[in-house]
Amino acid sequence: MAGRPGGLGGDDHASPSQGGGRVPARGRHRRRLRGGKVKSVGQTVQGAWGPVNDAILAEELHADQSTDHKIYAPGRGEFRTASGGDLEALALAVPADALPGPPPAELQSLSTTAVGILELARIGDWEAAAATLKRMDAAWTTLRTATRPPPMIAARLGDAMRALTGAVQAHGAGGTGQAAIDVAQSVLDLTLAYRPPPRSTPAASGSGASSCASTLRPWISQE
Repeated sequence: MAGRPGGLGGDDHASPSQGGGRVPARGRHRRRLRGGKVKSVGQTVQGAWGPVNDAILAEELHADQSTDHKIYAPGRGEFRTASGGDLEALALAVPADALPGPPPAELQSLSTTAVGILELARIGDWEAAAATLKRMDAAWTTLRTATRPPPMIAARLGDAMRALTGAVQAHGAGGTGQAAIDVAQSVLDLTLAYRPPPRSTPAASGSGASSCASTLRPWISQE
């Protein structure tokens, strides 16, 4: 899961009792958290670009007696939740994991070619799809070695690229389309790190609409 911390953990100086599970500042740790219990503080966890210090390990007990094992991290809020074999983990948080400068050209290339190969699969042009796949492989190899993207997103993107390769080789339109959308979604996650935080002023409504449109495009393509 990649995204911007909202009410949960958006202010790492807020007390859990005041912020609905926000990460408290150092020295202000409480022994209760969202109906659960703080097990350990001052922990180090692996974030998108490296170690994140001062994390909190907690347990949350539900009415059905099941227990969530949670990690909260400064600037990221609820960082990881595991329960009964289910796992929710934050792969990238903005602005905590934001990067300066424009996104690498390879990200735009992957985004564009993912849409392109989706259309090529729909019309059955497998020769062009294979050529497009080669360009995508080259862009992904360069991006992976030059930027070392967040591990969870990189793993999903790598899986999607392998699925895309198999689907194109098998001339499977449905599999190619789904894999191309999966690639586009992971590319969008990586691009999030380079986007400026949204503004709340009316003047920024145009850029916000553009951001929403690009976010929804991969899902719209699934219809």
